[in-house]
Amino acid sequence: MPAEVFSIYWMLKKIGIDQPEDRANQMKGVLEKFPYWRRSESHEREVKQGLYRVLVESGVRADEITDKAQKIMTVLMGGTR
Repeated sequence: MPAEVFSIYWMLKKIGIDQPEDRANQMKGVLEKFPYWRRSESHEREVKQGLYRVLVESGVRADEITDKAQKIMTVLMGGTR
């Protein structure tokens, strides 16, 4: 499992998402499709959209999605946000 996918898995598990491994593997496909997400704003935007989609499908409350997505993105970007 790539480090980014493991980080997503760990964060999803930590926030109580059901089936965090399956959800993280969904994000693996997104990260592979947009490999320049760390350097390209358009790729980063696509990764964020994929993350939002995973959170919505996981049943995260609408008022919590932005905060949870931002925390996960911060971890993925190495805490530079």
